[in-house]
Amino acid sequence: MRTKVSLARSVPPAMEMARTVLPETTPNASAPGGNFLAALDDTVQSGTASGDMVSTFARYLGSDNVLVRHDTVWENDGGARPALVQALIGTEAFFAGARDYFAAHAFGSATFNDLLGALQPHTDHDLWRWADAWLRTTSPSVLSASVERAGDGRITSLSVHQECTDRISGERVIRPHQLAIAGYSLGSAVLYMRFVESVTLTGESAEVPDAAGRRADLVLLNAGDLTYGIVRLDETSRQVAAAHLSTLPDDLDRGAVWTALWNLTRDGLQPAARFVDAFVAQAPSEPNAMILRIVAGQVQTAVGRYLPAAERHAAYAALAGVARNALAGAPAGSDLQRTWAELVAEFASHTDELVPDAQALAAGEVPDGLELTDSLRWRLTAALVRRGVWGDA
Repeated sequence: MRTKVSLARSVPPAMEMARTVLPETTPNASAPGGNFLAALDDTVQSGTASGDMVSTFARYLGSDNVLVRHDTVWENDGGARPALVQALIGTEAFFAGARDYFAAHAFGSATFNDLLGALQPHTDHDLWRWADAWLRTTSPSVLSASVERAGDGRITSLSVHQECTDRISGERVIRPHQLAIAGYSLGSAVLYMRFVESVTLTGESAEVPDAAGRRADLVLLNAGDLTYGIVRLDETSRQVAAAHLSTLPDDLDRGAVWTALWNLTRDGLQPAARFVDAFVAQAPSEPNAMILRIVAGQVQTAVGRYLPAAERHAAYAALAGVARNALAGAPAGSDLQRTWAELVAEFASHTDELVPDAQALAAGEVPDGLELTDSLRWRLTAALVRRGVWGDA
């Protein structure tokens, strides 16, 4: 279900036009709502859900969470979304207010103020002040951590910081963030969670004293995706992620770390080659096809736009080797197999290394379980045309 958000005239037009996915999930849905979520989940699993229906993160969460996580349209136009409010006021209060909201406006129109008005009686938090901070300012908050570790890897001090400058007014913006800070440690070359600390960040910085004495090779500021912002990793966490990211057990946290690595690259804070190296090392073991699909698009942008021209040929050759081997090892009939086949086609557009592979696939020589769909055939055809070998034996 979607509703039109109506805000004060001082709000930028792009925000005012934001459409909001409402927080209704399967266990709390009416029969029609449950049917809608089941149908949406089918489109998610089949890969036919369009980007304006459900966001990239929500695609792999499944129907139980699909409307309470990221919504692409809401976030792109302002940054706040239902899950952020839920983290602030608590799940029970959130759904109690949501039920009041649906009951009051069933079969009718509603404004964003109506939604806040329904939620406010269920919490002591000032949601109007929250809306001012989140929806009447622009630009995302940048969230970073200062982490000091002893020689054995145990944390001696941990603090979290936020910074943001409104790109319209030029003023500094401080927003309230409800954070779950997770510490992951390496054990037998696998990352496992050591601790999670809840932190309410209302100023520029906050100390996390309970993290002291605990070992954490990777510190993730926004575990569970409770708030909206650009998360920065400390240098040790970057290095550990680049070498062991695919072993993180939680899809959402793993996606968040991939995103953090990409943001560092996109924002010019680390060389594009580091992101390419992380993809080459970790993508073959990435178990979630949707995450793989997203990160593969990012690595192609990194190579094609950010990497020095002299380094691109070697980078595409490395990607070719990864895609060839990963496709051969992907489970038959899986989403991963389909995704790697698509990536063989996409990478083949840039390097002759994969031309024989693309020609074989286009000719119907596919691994067991892989369906040569019209979409895949067109991708392969386009790649071979770009390499100037379409029709060659």
